[in-house]
Amino acid sequence: MEDFLKQLIISPNFDVYLIDKNGHFIIHPDSNKAWNHFLNGEHNLEDDFGLDAACILNNIECRTDRFYAKNISSIISEDILKLIIQPKMYKQRQQIHDQFMDMLFIYFAVLALSFPIAYLFSITPARLKREVDQANKVLENKIEEKINELKNINKSLEKKVLQRTKELEEANTKLYKQATIDFLTQIPNRRYFLEMSDRYLQVSHRKRQPLSIILFDIDFFKKVNE
Repeated sequence: MEDFLKQLIISPNFDVYLIDKNGHFIIHPDSNKAWNHFLNGEHNLEDDFGLDAACILNNIECRTDRFYAKNISSIISEDILKLIIQPKMYKQRQQIHDQFMDMLFIYFAVLALSFPIAYLFSITPARLKREVDQANKVLENKIEEKINELKNINKSLEKKVLQRTKELEEANTKLYKQATIDFLTQIPNRRYFLEMSDRYLQVSHRKRQPLSIILFDIDFFKKVNE
C-alpha cells in the first residue's frame, strides 16, 4: 500500500490529494501536510480549496475549472475516500506568460518600426500603408498562432486529466475485485458476503422491512474438495 500511494502521487502535470470522508488529508503534494489528522491537525481541506471544500465533502463527484474530485471505495477500511486531481497550473501560466511576452515584444517591435517608416515614407502614403498592413497581418498571424497553441495546451491537459481519471477508476475496480473475489473459484469471498450483508441490513432497518437469509448446505463437500 505504501508503494501504491507513492505511485499515485507521482505526476509531472498534476497534484494528487487523497482525503477521508471528514476532509483529513491522507496524501498531499506537500509531504508535511499528509496524514494531518494524526500529525498536524491545524491544516485542513479549506486551506487548499477554500469554499470548494464543501462541494468536495458533500458530493460523490465535484468538478471545477481548477480540480476534479471523486469518491473511491476504500480497501483499507470502511471509510469512503475522496481522490482529488489538480493540474499544476503554474506550468500552464508560465507558458501563457512566455507567449504573452513574445506577443508583447512583437507588438512593441512593430510599434517602434512604424515611426521611422512613417517618417521615411511620409511622401508615399500608399507604400507606407502597405508596410503597416503587412506588419499588422504578421502580428495578427502571430497572435492567432499563439491562441491556437494555448487551445491545444488546454485540450491536451483535459485529455490527460480524463485519461488519468480513467486509469485510476480501472485500478480501483481491479483492486476491489481482488479484495472481494476468490482467485481460485472466482466467486465472492467472505469479505464480500459481510459487506453485502451489512448493506442489506441497513436497507432493511431504513425501510422497516423484514430480511430473510437462505442457507444451503452442500452434502459431502469434502469429496468435492478432494
